[in-house]
Amino acid sequence: MERNLVDGDKMDNSKYTLAGWMAITGAIMIFPEIIMGILLDIKPDKLSILVFPYTFITIAETTITLFAFFRFKHLLNKRYEFHRADTLILVIIFGSMTKPFVMIVHGNG
Repeated sequence: MERNLVDGDKMDNSKYTLAGWMAITGAIMIFPEIIMGILLDIKPDKLSILVFPYTFITIAETTITLFAFFRFKHLLNKRYEFHRADTLILVIIFGSMTKPFVMIVHGNG
C-alpha cells in the first residue's frame, strides 16, 4: 500500500516494517539484559562468564533501539510533517547511546 506525502512523493508502508520488528526485538532483549545485570551485580566473581554476553546484548539492544528511534523520527517527519517530538526523540537517542559507555565505566560490580 502506498500513501501520497504532502510533497507529492510516495512512501511504501513496508519501509518501516523492519524498524517495527527491531523495536520489538530491542524491547524483548531488555529482559535478559536486566537479569544478567542483576546477577553480575550480586555475584560478579562467580558469574564473570556472563560479562561478554551481557556486554554483547547491551550493545546489540542499544543499536537496534537507536535504529528504531531514527526510523520513527523519520516517519513522523516525512509522512506526517510532525517535528514537535524531534527534541525528545534526540534526547532519548542520546541517552540510549550513553548507556553502554556508562556500563563499561561502571565495570559491572
